[in-house]
Amino acid sequence: MSNEATRLVVDQHVVHPLLIPGDVIEAVREAFVLHGQRAARVFRPNVIAMIVLLPQRSGNVPKRSRKT
Repeated sequence: MSNEATRLVVDQHVVHPLLIPGDVIEAVREAFVLHGQRAARVFRPNVIAMIVLLPQRSGNVPKRSRKT
C-alpha cells in the first residue's frame, strides 16, 4: 500500500463497545487474506490496547513446573 491516505486508525474507546467476537474473527481473516494478496498490511497489535481489552492476561495464571 503506497497510498498512506487509505490508512484508518481508531482508538480503543471507539472500537471496544462495538466488538463482537464473530465479527472480529471475520475481520482478522479478511485482513490476512488481503495481506497475502499484497492488498493491505497487517500491523502488530498495540500492547497497551490488548491490556485494556484483555484484562485477564496469562500473568494471572499460576505457573506450573516444567517436566524435564
